[in-house]
Amino acid sequence: MSRPPSLSFGEFARELREMRKIAPISRLLEMLPEPVAGLARDLDESQINAEFDNVDLVAAVMTSAELQDPTYVPDDDRTREIASRAEVPLLETTLLFRQIEAARRFLAGEEPPTS
Repeated sequence: MSRPPSLSFGEFARELREMRKIAPISRLLEMLPEPVAGLARDLDESQINAEFDNVDLVAAVMTSAELQDPTYVPDDDRTREIASRAEVPLLETTLLFRQIEAARRFLAGEEPPTS
């Protein structure tokens, strides 16, 4: 059995941009069943937009090879460089790459690590 394709950072950034074109994320969440729809009531839309903007800033400074590689995870030095060039705080950049790794594991049907 073959593994499903993984999620590249470039694809992740494109999907977020497409979602933003459809409607504010809180409105999209309201369309989903409870308890997910309930999350929309507590969201700070400006904070979500700022985080989505950071994804675009990070993507803008990555190489095309990095963006297209569905297994790419930058090392600590490259993460610092990306954060600096994108003008996104290092912690937020590190968390963003961890989130994309978690999304990849989820899409592949893998169990989350027990840390």
